[in-house]
Amino acid sequence: MAQKIKKISKKIIAFVCMITLVFSYSVTTKTNAAISEEELKLSDSRASQTADHDLEADLDASATGCIQIKYCTTASGTCNAPAGLTTVGLDKGESADWAGLVYNDWTEASVDANTAKLTHATTASPTGTDDSVVFGAVTNPSGVGVYFGRITTYAVNDCSSEISTAVTAFYIISDVTVTVTVDETLSFAIDGVTNAACDASFSTLDGPDSSATAITFIDTIVPDTFYHACQDLTVGTNATNGYFVTAQETTNLMYSTDTIDDSTGDTPQMTESTTDTWADSTKNGVAYGCVDITGDDCVFTANTEYRQYACTGTDAQCDVSSGAETPQTIMTDAAEVDGNVSRIQYKISVSASQPAGTYTGQIVYVVTPTY
Repeated sequence: MAQKIKKISKKIIAFVCMITLVFSYSVTTKTNAAISEEELKLSDSRASQTADHDLEADLDASATGCIQIKYCTTASGTCNAPAGLTTVGLDKGESADWAGLVYNDWTEASVDANTAKLTHATTASPTGTDDSVVFGAVTNPSGVGVYFGRITTYAVNDCSSEISTAVTAFYIISDVTVTVTVDETLSFAIDGVTNAACDASFSTLDGPDSSATAITFIDTIVPDTFYHACQDLTVGTNATNGYFVTAQETTNLMYSTDTIDDSTGDTPQMTESTTDTWADSTKNGVAYGCVDITGDDCVFTANTEYRQYACTGTDAQCDVSSGAETPQTIMTDAAEVDGNVSRIQYKISVSASQPAGTYTGQIVYVVTPTY
């Protein structure tokens, strides 16, 4: 191999060295063929970071008492210590990273700030093929660039009687800062639900299929009889602290000055903030229930619980002079959500004395993310 290298021009040799340095961060200057294939693998190649320096090589298979690395700014000549590098606090890394020598038989020591060694109580012979020892907890140089580890093996554990030497290079890089900006996201949708699906989530009652924007109950309804309809509310947001949805009615269901009042439930104790059961259809009015389809965001714990919508209109537009009520939370989650769905049931029962007419009202939902 040495003869072949002599025939290659200096330009080509420099090119080969450059390719080796770029792709493996390791170049080798041989002073003794007894050590070959040497490389120093760093667990972290950033400047000033503490890293394991894993020496992998085909070591001389002679009885060895000491393995030493001297860190230098050049491959040969006077060894100047790399700025910022220190071997103080040296350890042996993890035993799983060793090969060819017995981990527990070797002791680490920092000779000076840029020299580290491993010594054996007596001696041991490397396998000579794919040996690996670790000089752990080395503080990397503080500057970006190429540095050199001058490797020496000794026959005696006081690091005398040199067996062989070699040099390997390693490269210290700067941090690569990766920055990405993720915009805040929020999605909210109201979707119509068939009456059959509404029945499946609550109980079987007569009522219309809904759309995303309207619920139209049948023209002729039987007094003191329950009817219902449903809509699905879907929320998605990457807000770190989640979101909440509030609900309100701008007025009660109204025809001229007449209203269909909100239900007060079975007890009756139902309000816009207090839940109650509502199984008695003779206790007339309007109320809503809620169940989860995806996620666990609905504030109700059962499909038999109901509340009034908070009425934000004037006293004349809201039952029992209860205008300007505070909108209440009906869905909420404390973290990011991806399309959580709650099903809202609109339930109604009217008395035989309810004045005839087409009653209309608006329900408003407000979704608020918390970033």
